Amino acid sequence: MNETQHFFEEWVRYTCERLAHNLQKQGVQFSEGSAKDFVKTRIEQRVNGYLVAYFTFRMSGRFIDMGVGKGTSFAESRKGTRSTSSTQQDKRHKRTRKNWYSTTMYGRIHWLQEAISAQIIEEYLPELPKLPPTLNV
Repeated sequence: MNETQHFFEEWVRYTCERLAHNLQKQGVQFSEGSAKDFVKTRIEQRVNGYLVAYFTFRMSGRFIDMGVGKGTSFAESRKGTRSTSSTQQDKRHKRTRKNWYSTTMYGRIHWLQEAISAQIIEEYLPELPKLPPTLNV
């Protein structure tokens, strides 16, 4: 296993830990298993050398992230309104967004891009003085 593959696997492992932590922090209840069992990963190395990570979770996780379900549409959860009468029962069962996935995942992807860019720069920076000067026409 090379250094890049090890780095990528550690990134995937830590990302899974952050997602599970977010689920626990948001107070998401599970019918079976735990937050760590909720997110599954698989890493593949393609023929062309690319590493690919797959993150899978139950569809209910997406609904939790968007704040929909139990009669609440996505638009209603964004506005904080309901189309039915606002009785005490409606207020008690109102769903709110629990951003356990989208914010963390896109933040981690951005971090990975920055880390890989820094790694490439460090690797090729010593080679820059050896390059021929460019022609300004």
